[in-house]
Amino acid sequence: MTVGISPPALMVAFVHEAERTYGTAFRTTTLPPKTAFDCVSILDGDRGGLTTGAEPAGAVIPAARGSLRQVFPRASVEEVFERHREALQYLRGRGLHARSVSASAFHRDFATSFRRQREAFLASPLRGAAITLWRAATGRTPHLGPIATQPAAQATIRELLTGAG
Repeated sequence: MTVGISPPALMVAFVHEAERTYGTAFRTTTLPPKTAFDCVSILDGDRGGLTTGAEPAGAVIPAARGSLRQVFPRASVEEVFERHREALQYLRGRGLHARSVSASAFHRDFATSFRRQREAFLASPLRGAAITLWRAATGRTPHLGPIATQPAAQATIRELLTGAG
């Protein structure tokens, strides 16, 4: 599918129903083009989700509320998927479960995710732009490594469990 962003990107979606995970592989139409991939799971109640990838640039925009991210630079597809599975197990151990996924629901789930991210950014566009530019320029993100070791992820998990925030 063609992703309606500027510049556009081409994306191939994958669904792993047993692991409750979507996978995406995408290629930008920029020059030079960039190819990347990630794994995504949505939490029960659509209160947030988990995204795991290998590209720090994929985590430069501030996360929407309830969104957890993990970045493992230069990791293979297999390693990203295994790290995603480990994080889902970690979340289940804390009472947070991923909801089911399906090929027929992918387009709707993808569009909803983009809408949530856009709304979060537009709620504070100057702050969001400053954070995005700083992260892009420095190559830094608070989402490196597993969610179990990220202070920001721990705060998000507490918020998801208590409904506070």
